[in-house]
Amino acid sequence: MTRARRSLAVMSNDNHEYLPTGAPTIQNRRSTPDPALFPGPRRLYLSANAEAVDLSFAGRLGDRNPALPAIAEAHVGDPVTLHLEDGKWLLLDARGRRLGRMARSFRAPVGASFSRGEISAILRRQAEDSEESYRHTLRRETWEVVLPELVFEVV
Repeated sequence: MTRARRSLAVMSNDNHEYLPTGAPTIQNRRSTPDPALFPGPRRLYLSANAEAVDLSFAGRLGDRNPALPAIAEAHVGDPVTLHLEDGKWLLLDARGRRLGRMARSFRAPVGASFSRGEISAILRRQAEDSEESYRHTLRRETWEVVLPELVFEVV
């Protein structure tokens, strides 16, 4: 009985945590994939990250602001969109209501357009979580922060 030989191809430009470096059964070579050879649009995924959003957005809102019920009704997995207004990226729900704002440091990837997004997490914040120098801007003691996962397509 002959055993079939299996080969494993791994594309990586770094060491793999399960494959020993320098093993005689591993063939090392550098590879630079050509993105033009891959079918379909190239996508860039920006995962939920608290540094990418304005953590105090809802904390600064007045009680009658329509964003507060929108945030309260939001669920993980709900679709979101990005809208640039006055130089600030707003996070909107499927009905066009504000759910949050991206941080001032947020920049959409150069050469890519927004494709889709969804709520990845919803955090609960408290005034005491904020830096003391910003607490005077807050209007509430607790609020929720929507963290999105955003998908961009390279154009």
